[in-house]
Amino acid sequence: MDSSLAEGLRARLDSLLPEAVAKVVLTDNKSRLLTVRSEPASGGATAPALSIRAHRVFAEAPDEVVEQLARLCMPHAQRRAALAAVRDYFEAQRDARRVRSSPARTPPITTQGAVWDLRLLFDHLNEHHFDPPITAEVTWGRRQGRRRRQKSLRLGSYDADSHLIRIHPALDSRRVPRFVLATVIHHEMLHAVYPPISRPGRRRIIHGAEFRRRERAYPDFERTEAWLAKHLFRLC
Repeated sequence: MDSSLAEGLRARLDSLLPEAVAKVVLTDNKSRLLTVRSEPASGGATAPALSIRAHRVFAEAPDEVVEQLARLCMPHAQRRAALAAVRDYFEAQRDARRVRSSPARTPPITTQGAVWDLRLLFDHLNEHHFDPPITAEVTWGRRQGRRRRQKSLRLGSYDADSHLIRIHPALDSRRVPRFVLATVIHHEMLHAVYPPISRPGRRRIIHGAEFRRRERAYPDFERTEAWLAKHLFRLC
């Protein structure tokens, strides 16, 4: 199983990197999520190739995460944003595994924030944009104490096992327009409608064509993208 997953990740990274990727080894090393080494040319190759060790959580990561992983393999790339995105994905997957490993434990549901009520927005979206309605739960994520500055935030997530949408508490702010929060919730609700597409021997697709079509058809999608491009760094 590991060999096929490793080969799948190798092929995906190989298609994104200027240097050939000779092999990928999946590990359980939580302190070093990625290690890259240049191997001497061999077997008739004219240039060295990369040998990559990566945590196994990235074997089936969505395209956007693998793209950031590839960026970390490039010696002269801008890495800070890529590192933040990779760490955020790893932490989100780790939290999701903890939920799945404790099925009897019901995660706390908190819909009323200091500013925004997620349930009101969720119900409005369900009534106007989903038929049949989505039956997932929605909650604010856990508020952290003092946190390091980041270049990006994972604004929301959907856990198919617990049927739970989590929204980052940084969005519970008067600085965040209602339409931005609603668009983020709408995105996560679409995950309940369009699960990831898995095909033997091919990479897993998280955001398929129909998902993207529905997402872009949402009335506030474009102005939310514009608002986030301008203001997201202030929430990090």
